[in-house]
Amino acid sequence: MGARKNDKSASNQGRGRHSRSQFEHVESLGPEAWRYIKVLILYHEVGVAFKNGARSLADVVGMLTTRNLSGTDRLMLPCSPSSITRQCKVAKHFFGALFGCSGPAPLFLDNGQGNAIQGLSDMGMRAWSMTHTYLVAAGIVPETP
Repeated sequence: MGARKNDKSASNQGRGRHSRSQFEHVESLGPEAWRYIKVLILYHEVGVAFKNGARSLADVVGMLTTRNLSGTDRLMLPCSPSSITRQCKVAKHFFGALFGCSGPAPLFLDNGQGNAIQGLSDMGMRAWSMTHTYLVAAGIVPETP
């Protein structure tokens, strides 16, 4: 039995799938840290969806609800357009502060009115790359999305 449990754990780690208890190091920092980790995971998945051909938020939602894009636990991710939009706004404020913007970071390409996400901007790609590097180092997503 013990070997089987270890095999399952190693298998899960190789795919980037983790149970919430495997995030104890983050959870010990408090609920705010866990909230931002979930935002980063979702932002990562949104970026993977655009890299895989999504051209709109509707495409992203479809991809997030029908397949596991980079091995993360989909149960942790919001999959409605309004939830994803809310989390993307949090990411824009987070990266805005990180990049020294005077407001939210312009992470997304949109329809010119700021309300129809159509891809990642250059700054959005930079933020995605930083997010990917962090999540890989933390063992949350595999190196190749």
